[in-house]
Amino acid sequence: RFPEAAGSLAELGEPPGCLNSSSGVAALESHTTPALAFVLSKDHTALRFWYGVVSTLSQDRSIFQEQSSAQAQVSAWEKAFQDDLQTQRSADPLVELVGISGSSVDEEISRNLTAAQPFMTGSINLILVFMALMLGGRPFLRSRLALALGAVCLVLLAEGMGFALAIACGVTLSDVSLLVVFLAVGIGVDDILVLTDAFDAADPALSEGARLGEVFAQGGTAIMLTSLTNLVAFLVASTSDMPAISWFCAAAAWVVFCLFLVTVAMYAPLLVLDERRRRAARYDCLCCVRSSSSPVVAKDVGDKSLDVALPRLWLKRVLVPMTAKVLPAALSVFVLLAVTIVGAVCVSRPDSYEVGIPLKGSFPDGSFVTEYLADVVPQHFDGMVEELSIVVRDVDFAQATTQQRMLALYEDFAKMDKVGEMRSLLRPLQVWQNCTAEGVAASSLTF
Repeated sequence: RFPEAAGSLAELGEPPGCLNSSSGVAALESHTTPALAFVLSKDHTALRFWYGVVSTLSQDRSIFQEQSSAQAQVSAWEKAFQDDLQTQRSADPLVELVGISGSSVDEEISRNLTAAQPFMTGSINLILVFMALMLGGRPFLRSRLALALGAVCLVLLAEGMGFALAIACGVTLSDVSLLVVFLAVGIGVDDILVLTDAFDAADPALSEGARLGEVFAQGGTAIMLTSLTNLVAFLVASTSDMPAISWFCAAAAWVVFCLFLVTVAMYAPLLVLDERRRRAARYDCLCCVRSSSSPVVAKDVGDKSLDVALPRLWLKRVLVPMTAKVLPAALSVFVLLAVTIVGAVCVSRPDSYEVGIPLKGSFPDGSFVTEYLADVVPQHFDGMVEELSIVVRDVDFAQATTQQRMLALYEDFAKMDKVGEMRSLLRPLQVWQNCTAEGVAASSLTF
């Protein structure tokens, strides 16, 4: 029980809609109550209490979900509970206090996803550097840093368009939907690189319209087919029975669709404009400044070495010999076959690897939820205790046969593995009716 000077928790008072906030104390005061087995651990070193809060919080965590006044009250009490719990833990080193509330799991999962935001920012910056290296040629006339920056902005624009269309179609955006950002950046950059390579491979002597037509005939077809396959895959996966997976895949499908539209309709014109800038010998990122040494680079249009960035040139020098010559190609095939055999052996031995996500992998490092569910509860109470409610309707409870059948049902559930003693109103009611004068007098009353 918390002391009187509990800070914000004491100011909020009892939990909203509290059902049995004093049941733990009552169980300790009465050694005959069956509830003591659920409160006191088997080794008599841990106590467990419940605050039954009637919560109307939705199970579906939506980014734009608004809380009602009742939901806000419950959330405020649970947050104050966790804050006070941390204060009490640091105040008394002899007593270890661990607890969770109804919203703790959702909040910790949300915190786990929120922690990925710095990685999102870092990945976007790395993608910008990668595209600047892969798209352009020699700085600063043939490089394409400004084009790479515009491409990243277009990818972010496509993500915003995709999320907006998903919302318009009734798709719920949850915290998991934010992971689409990583997926969209990879797919968008891939489409942009394919289109740029097709543009560089086209005959530079052609007019801009004819050259762009060659680009769409080659790279545009590849982009359309890959986008179509990704779209179909996500739409099929969006039929999953798991809401979070369904929402994620539906949002990803719309984002992939918008990536294709933005790449074809907006990046291709930017590519043509940047090519005009390079032919006019204007500096990258400073297109208003013309180079004095080379006022026109039309003579260099046919020189492909100026358009090949160093990383791409290095990759071509490494990959072409590996695939074109016999010995490196045979070695590559041997390595692939060896990896395939090792993978097949590992798959055939399920005991050598783990399947699924462990509990600690679902929450941030050092989470109090992991400590409570994975360490404290199994150590002292052999696992979680979940309430099982049996609801029977449309029967006459005044009949003795109905009551006996209900008691028999309770006993059947109590015999199940890892199910504690069933508590019901019928058994104490029968004892009261048979053993007290008031009960005998009231036995003729109907329910």
